[in-house]
Amino acid sequence: MTDFYTLIASLPALPSHFDVERPPISRRQLAERLGQLSPEDAATVRQLADFFDWDRQPLDRTDAQIARELGRLQAVQHPLVLRIIRHRLDVRIVVSALRRRRDGHAEPVPIGDLGETIRRHWSDPTFGLGGRQPWIEPFARFMAAGEVVQAQRTLFDHTWRQWRRLSTEFTFSLEAVILYLARWEIIHRWTSRDAEAGRTRFDTMIQDTLGDHANLCL
Repeated sequence: MTDFYTLIASLPALPSHFDVERPPISRRQLAERLGQLSPEDAATVRQLADFFDWDRQPLDRTDAQIARELGRLQAVQHPLVLRIIRHRLDVRIVVSALRRRRDGHAEPVPIGDLGETIRRHWSDPTFGLGGRQPWIEPFARFMAAGEVVQAQRTLFDHTWRQWRRLSTEFTFSLEAVILYLARWEIIHRWTSRDAEAGRTRFDTMIQDTLGDHANLCL
């Protein structure tokens, strides 16, 4: 059994917002702390970490690739890990649809829980999702204006607020660790944008999000 009191007590507190100069703990140090997890808990956390690795790859994710990743969710048993992965995939599906519409393409083949809604509301600025997904309108506006960093900040801020709010419901548990990792990942990705060593990865992340339009804005 994992001693979550000892593990969580060893993790430095996360800031109130992701917009900081550096993460409060390095990736190496975080990995060392996670070595306290039991094999079963470590396997659960690995599923989330593997998805983050996929999500960070400097490749343009096609609808087919996203659909394949959705298919892999059958192997995810923990409800919170599943929720985090589904959220990020939903974001990718919406962003992909925004890019397709911006570039004058036809409606995408419906994939994921949002796919059919997007298809039916293709001409609506927020695909009929504005109430449930408030980040879409400002993201689309920043994307159209070429404000790449603000567009990315909008995505991160939306997700950060969700996981920070949810984290107040858990203390010394696996869920608390999972939400810590989900928020640490946002901080890490945001702070990496200014590091010389992380510049290429940030550029490809923006390319992944905004497509060819990013080349005109960076």
